[in-house]
Amino acid sequence: MFRSSSHTHQRSRGLRSWDSALVLILFITFAFVSLFALHGNTRKLFCGITLDISSTIMYASPLSVMMLVIKMKSVEFMPFLLSLFTFLCSTFWLVYGLLSRDPFLIVPNGLGTGLGIAQLILYAMYCKNHSHTKDEIMDEFAEMDLEKTDQMKKLGYHA
Repeated sequence: MFRSSSHTHQRSRGLRSWDSALVLILFITFAFVSLFALHGNTRKLFCGITLDISSTIMYASPLSVMMLVIKMKSVEFMPFLLSLFTFLCSTFWLVYGLLSRDPFLIVPNGLGTGLGIAQLILYAMYCKNHSHTKDEIMDEFAEMDLEKTDQMKKLGYHA
């Protein structure tokens, strides 16, 4: 099991560098398209939709950890303060969006508020359970990563 976990960890480091390069390329493309190709309301719509998508992805990123919390019935890898401040930040931006009637603020921050509430509920449900060792939890992460890799192979993606 250690060898497969270390192999997965090494492969994920390689994927992280590709992910970083992809994010950088997308950011540069976004900047150039919004600065030079679009003007007026089209630019505002393009920027708003793009930023809504990225904000939604950011708020949805803890979903895999939330699945692990439900499966392991432990919140060891879901920090309370991160969950709390995700909820507070998205709630403040949601209120501001509602007051300014800005759908580009309302949509992603409404989703973020809901996901923040879900994280806090999970934390309240499982905060007393610390029965699993770090090795057991890391094995679960490795298993989830292997399942994801298998699913990607079925879809035709190769690492």
